[in-house]
Amino acid sequence: MNGTAKALFSLGAFLFHAVAATNGEEKTGDSRINELLQLVDRHYLQQREATFYADQLNNSVKHLNALVKRKRGARVKEWVLQRLIL
Repeated sequence: MNGTAKALFSLGAFLFHAVAATNGEEKTGDSRINELLQLVDRHYLQQREATFYADQLNNSVKHLNALVKRKRGARVKEWVLQRLIL
């Protein structure tokens, strides 16, 4: 990755976390949401399916989607796609 790409990547990660913080995820202390944020940051370019993230967190897709929907207002896949856009 060249310098510009690294800067854009860092900016994207910052914006993603800023959006999450304004929606309350990082303030709740819910470790699953924080773990999901970290996983998405590391894998969103290669892994876009909720199944991958649910497996990594030892949860079912249904449970993880319900948690994220309740805390964030969107499903896991929508969250990953949002990260891609940023």
